[in-house]
Amino acid sequence: MFNSLKLKRMKIQSIYLFMLLLSISCTEKIEYVNPTWVQQLLPMNSTQIKIDYFDNETMQEFSWVQREGATYTLMLDVDENFGNPIRYEVGTKASYKITNQEFLDDLKKLNPSFKNSGRFFWKLEQRNQGKVESVWRYFDALVSVSSFVDPRDQEHYKALQFVLPGGKLVTMMSDNLRAKVYADGTALPLPRKLAPEDSPAAIRNIAGGFYSWGTVVRDEAIAREKTLAGENIQGICPDGWHVPALAEWKEVINYLGPNSGNKVKNPQFWIQNGAITDEVKFNIVPSGFYWNEGLSFLTDPGTMCGFWTSSPALKGYQYSWETLSADRSGEASAVIIYNDPGNPDINTQSRSSAGGGNFHYNVRCIMN
Repeated sequence: MFNSLKLKRMKIQSIYLFMLLLSISCTEKIEYVNPTWVQQLLPMNSTQIKIDYFDNETMQEFSWVQREGATYTLMLDVDENFGNPIRYEVGTKASYKITNQEFLDDLKKLNPSFKNSGRFFWKLEQRNQGKVESVWRYFDALVSVSSFVDPRDQEHYKALQFVLPGGKLVTMMSDNLRAKVYADGTALPLPRKLAPEDSPAAIRNIAGGFYSWGTVVRDEAIAREKTLAGENIQGICPDGWHVPALAEWKEVINYLGPNSGNKVKNPQFWIQNGAITDEVKFNIVPSGFYWNEGLSFLTDPGTMCGFWTSSPALKGYQYSWETLSADRSGEASAVIIYNDPGNPDINTQSRSSAGGGNFHYNVRCIMN
């Protein structure tokens, strides 16, 4: 009886081992990719391609498996139908390289409304011994900006990018503006101010310029008209950039979420409450601000900082602590960050712009 059970168990084990070996053998013999098929490699499907706007020379590369005797055509289009594609005749090569500038130009030809992000499709056509095959993928193109040089004064600035809910891409300076003239070379009506020489050296180096609101928007009456029309205001910003409106600053604040101020403060300079991280690398310091008509007084660096928006103080605007029931003549909208552990957010308020001298704040520009 015992030997019979043992023999039966051995037979079952042998059958199981045979089936396992057969499975492995069959698996090894399966060819998932025919060695003659057209086969894309990079970019992968549903990938993100970053294109540095200010780096014209870096190459973007498309690649595939090169089949013996085959020639290739690469195509770009806005959808998988490839009804009106841009074509690149590649010949027998296994890749195609294109500079950032050429790539951006071609994407804008395909989609004239493409500015900073969009979905595109690429198809590879393979011709081999009279046989034509093709395969396509899609990618999301993102215009990337990590730094740029302002051509008016060769000042170098860092930049950050946020993809907001809904897909809108925001590119914003992560350095305070330091401009001494407008982008067209015109002198500023009120020269920029710098942090006093007796300020902490580290803060002075990062603080950048302090400007009146009238200087920032360049023309207060036109700024009001453009704000009401929803148009960008370049003001003191470089060509291709503009002073962020209140609504644009609030988009960034909402994107950052709760404790937004702690996420943008450089922890080296603010009162610590265990939550200051500067996780988005905005590098904001408590630089203070100039105040009063004569510009004779600067709040002590270390207490807070402020940034001008391009928006006047208009009826219906919602600030951190109030909603305006009427326009406030002689005031404009500003973004304020306090050195207060009890107030970890980025705040929005109205500030006096009367006489062109009240309140000189910093500026961060947004790319058009």
